[in-house]
Parts: sequence; C-alpha cells; structure tokens
Amino acid sequence: MRKAVVLMCLIVTGSCFAQEENHLSGTISKEETNPIKAASQKREQMEVAVSIYPNPSEGRIFVESKNGSVITITSVEGTYVGTWLIGLDGKTEVTDLPQGTFFCTIQDGETRTSKKIVVL
Repeated sequence: MRKAVVLMCLIVTGSCFAQEENHLSGTISKEETNPIKAASQKREQMEVAVSIYPNPSEGRIFVESKNGSVITITSVEGTYVGTWLIGLDGKTEVTDLPQGTFFCTIQDGETRTSKKIVVL
C-alpha cells in the first residue's frame, strides 16, 4: 500500500509540474515579463546622449549633447556652480571651474543624464 501512495504522489507531482511549465511557455516572452529588464530599457530611453571631454581636465571642459539641452554643474558637496545651455552646434564650453569633483546634469525636456567630472 505504501508503494502505491508514493508512486501516486510522484505521478501527480510530475503532472502538475509539467502543466505549470506549459502554462509558463505561453505567448508572453520572458523579456517582456522581466521587470528589471523593462526598467533598464525605460531608463535608457530617458537618458540624454552626452559627451564630456577632457575628463579629468584643468578647468576647461567641452560638453556635446542635443541642441537646447541645459547643463547644471554642482560640487560633490551640493554647491551650485552654474548653468549652461547647449548651442546650435550641439556643444558648449565650461571654463574657469575650480579644482575639485563635480556632478554635471544634462537635461533635455523630461530626459536627463548625470556625469561626474574632475578638475585637476
């Protein structure tokens, strides 16, 4: 009698597992149901393409981004340094920055990107 009960449990458990596998292999792909990947893709769409060079620099930094983007620079302590606007050519020059580490936030409408810059 014991062998029959154990065998029946294995059969029932195996069929439930197979049924769950079939349910999971439905029409929705695993990529669409992965919340981490979905959040990562959404974040990529919300970032502004930007190029900052040279980094580290000696006080003169060039920023390339979309025309009309706004650049705000703050120190690592949170002190506001300044705001610049990207011109028609897609570039701007930030000069006379004091020595230190700064956060550069580039915003274009709803999208934004932050980069760390170092001035030697």
